[in-house]
Amino acid sequence: MRKTKPPFDDERSQFILDKYGKDFCAAPWTSLHEGPGGLVSTCCKSRDPIGWSHEQSFEEMYNSSFIKEVRTQILNGEKPKQCAGCYNHEIDSVPTGNRRNSNVKSYDTIDELIKITEDDGTLPYQKPTWLDLLWSNKCNFACLGCSPSLSSTIEKNYSDIFQNLHFHKEIKGGQSKKVFMGGDWHNTNQRKIEYILKHKDTLNLLHLNGGEPFLQEGVYELLDVLIKENLTKKIGIWSHTNGSINRFKGKDLVEDYLSHWGDNCRITMSLDHYGKRGEFIRYGYKENKWWQTFKKLRKINIDVTVQICYNIFNCLTFYDFVKNLIDTIGEDLSVIPHIGIKLKFGIWHHPRPFAAGMTSLDKNLNQKAKEELEKVFEIKTLNHEAKRQVYANLYHTLESEMPLWKAQEVGQVFVDTVDRLDERRNVKFHDTFPELHHLYEKCKTLNK
Repeated sequence: MRKTKPPFDDERSQFILDKYGKDFCAAPWTSLHEGPGGLVSTCCKSRDPIGWSHEQSFEEMYNSSFIKEVRTQILNGEKPKQCAGCYNHEIDSVPTGNRRNSNVKSYDTIDELIKITEDDGTLPYQKPTWLDLLWSNKCNFACLGCSPSLSSTIEKNYSDIFQNLHFHKEIKGGQSKKVFMGGDWHNTNQRKIEYILKHKDTLNLLHLNGGEPFLQEGVYELLDVLIKENLTKKIGIWSHTNGSINRFKGKDLVEDYLSHWGDNCRITMSLDHYGKRGEFIRYGYKENKWWQTFKKLRKINIDVTVQICYNIFNCLTFYDFVKNLIDTIGEDLSVIPHIGIKLKFGIWHHPRPFAAGMTSLDKNLNQKAKEELEKVFEIKTLNHEAKRQVYANLYHTLESEMPLWKAQEVGQVFVDTVDRLDERRNVKFHDTFPELHHLYEKCKTLNK
């Protein structure tokens, strides 16, 4: 008989790992990710399709030959190659946020689902607990860490530049091959809604993703259905947003929609710097608008996570940025548990020319970036989880080194991209990031 349900997510995650193995992930049993072009996978870290939403129902995909093989491998203690997006970034077997969250969300159902799983990985019936959903690449921003497949603004105005930026995928022997996905796309809504209503008894969370989710008409259609069916307290919503959208077709996002969920709603607001640096990195960002949205969400006590993606454009001024953000929020985020607001640090591994690991090309810059992280770690009002991420993830990314052939290739793309963006967007990279001027010149000389 199962013990009393652990009260904290970390304890629930560890309970699952202790029972099914340190590399276990519940995602192939309890969740789905519908991504660009209708590609459905076990989670957002995998781009290996279990099916396509415009061709099959979610029920049909749940027992595709691919997902059955993944389930069998996990139960045998193996690490499926399709799940390398998590496993390759884990240090000392500490699960990534994706694997941890999948296990936490499955806590109430995974025992039953494992028990009924057949030898070939077939799942006789489904009890999904959360879904990660995208509608289209419609977005009013052109962020430097994004791509045309997730931003219609990039697709429309900068597709050629970003095609060069996302130019390669590493393979052995110093070779590279082209990888790029462009073009506008739209996923249908009806199958989403039907599947959600069919499994409303086990679903507890919907992750709304994008593009910019709050620009998607299909998102509001889904929210209207959940409100009408009185499911706002049963099925929580978690959405990412760039913070620029407050209204849609005359309705107020917070008052007319999100208020129905209250504390059953979580919003992740992206922010990678403030002022001119912030506008350069997340092109379309307006500081006053972002803070207006933040305050409006907090006014009705919606949980807000500010997600900061660590990259070459903020790593050398990271302490100033994070300290300014915490001071502006004006709360002691180190209080455990802090209800309502937290910071989360992510990493741009791609596009590689904009990754913080580019500092490895210059010893002094690399040391400067490490010192910035050490100062951030010492901020007393920073939440514990963010501090853990500083050393478990951010510091680690500065330790990687590039072979010469790779440095030459990536460095040239870095120079070409910032030059073309300056011309196309009428911005000034060197004035905005004087601390990166030396790196720019270093990259120019690598191929000489």
